[in-house]
Amino acid sequence: MKYLVFGLLLGGCGLDLMNTSDTSSATFGDLSVSPSTMDFGFVAPGETGNDSFVILNTGSDPIALRGLGVVGSPAFSVSATTQIPPALNKGDRLVLNVSFSPTGYEDYEAALALQTDMPGLEYLETPIVGTGLQPAGDSGSAAQPMLTTDVQTIDFGDGDLEKFATKSLTLQNVSGENVMVKQISFTGSAFDWEKDLALPYLLKAGDSKQITLNFLPTQEKAYQGEAIIESDDPAQPELKISLQGKGVDICTICAGIIQVNTGEDPNTLTGFMSVGGKEDSRTVSVTNMGDQLLTVSSVKVLNDTLFLEGTFKITGLNTPMKLEPYEIGSFNVVYKATGQGYELAIPELDMNVIHILSDDPYDPDYVIGLSALAL
Repeated sequence: MKYLVFGLLLGGCGLDLMNTSDTSSATFGDLSVSPSTMDFGFVAPGETGNDSFVILNTGSDPIALRGLGVVGSPAFSVSATTQIPPALNKGDRLVLNVSFSPTGYEDYEAALALQTDMPGLEYLETPIVGTGLQPAGDSGSAAQPMLTTDVQTIDFGDGDLEKFATKSLTLQNVSGENVMVKQISFTGSAFDWEKDLALPYLLKAGDSKQITLNFLPTQEKAYQGEAIIESDDPAQPELKISLQGKGVDICTICAGIIQVNTGEDPNTLTGFMSVGGKEDSRTVSVTNMGDQLLTVSSVKVLNDTLFLEGTFKITGLNTPMKLEPYEIGSFNVVYKATGQGYELAIPELDMNVIHILSDDPYDPDYVIGLSALAL
């Protein structure tokens, strides 16, 4: 919730420390606020950093100041160097002192909030940031570790089986001395990292480095583990991050789907010609277009029992045929004449047809009609 402080106290001097604010100005209509972002950098807890905002009316009309103050972290406070006028006339400027007094080793955020009478710009904010820094020379007593992370627990949530899920982890050196990251290891075989950091790695004072953690579930169950970060931090040589995730079978189709390619209409296989009992062969391919395993349990051919011009048979097939998503299998259909005539598919009598039986829930009995010429 935004709030404004209308009664600002004068004074409030502190210790000027590291100041990395930019030198640019933020422009809101005819109102200029400099700097556009106030960044105190690193300030040790218990000490105070100071900086100043300069607010300037660059236009020709007065701008009323109906309220100003700091919103966000209470580690920041603001005071005016002079009495705050009800309005800034052309060329008038107002200097505001901002103090930063961190209480811990963490990042702090706030904003200078202004209320004006400018149409469409009645409420304005200018960012203020700072970080609590472990004092230089404190090599890490047992109470204050030098190396920290942005989170202490990472939950990967639901992870698809045999697929990587990733999360980022930021290593932070919150001290005034360098820290050597020696090794990163994991408990639990489902967890690992991208090794996007060459170890050993020297993390300089005040710096941070992001790494990527991986979760690869292989079973439908809950997983737990730890990331163990070893360093030369005397206060905490092993920094442990709790890891968790759940393996689930995430699918869209959730089935194996059969697709048959005969080289022509997918439900017919024509053009066989056997002369003098010589065999003629065609290849049929089967593709799993689903996102789960497809099992072809059998492929059987039923010949015409009324007219015995020849016979069809299946070769080159071992069943069951198990196909992973988008995997292709195949078998051969061979025709051999035993007489003369023309073979026609008669599906209604289940003659001169092939049945491909699978666990495809939509087409478990795929039928192909066969025709041939026997000479």
